[in-house]
Amino acid sequence: MANKLLFDTLQYATLLTDGGIEKGDIHSRSLSMILDENIYDKWEVNNMFEEALRRVDESLRRVDENRDRSEARLEEERLKLENRIEKSFNRMTILLGAWITAAAAFVTVFITVLHYFIR
Repeated sequence: MANKLLFDTLQYATLLTDGGIEKGDIHSRSLSMILDENIYDKWEVNNMFEEALRRVDESLRRVDENRDRSEARLEEERLKLENRIEKSFNRMTILLGAWITAAAAFVTVFITVLHYFIR
């Protein structure tokens, strides 16, 4: 840590004792320890902020990668589905053509037979 908060424990202990608080030196040392562990200087705050930003950037990068992979999978599935639809359409077209041909043949045979009996 760079510039720590200056805390005069002796002066604070004297102030507490003069104010009627017993064991002011213990209170003073306790407060000094708390301040040492819980007060950050500008450099430390900047480092913590930079680390937090780095983590956010890394998380956003992973989100982007996951989105890109998901989009690629969706496109692949869309192409597969489009191919299946096209194949089904082609099969239905062939089947419809076969039915039309069969119907035309039946009509032709029916007319031929009918023409034969009418004569």
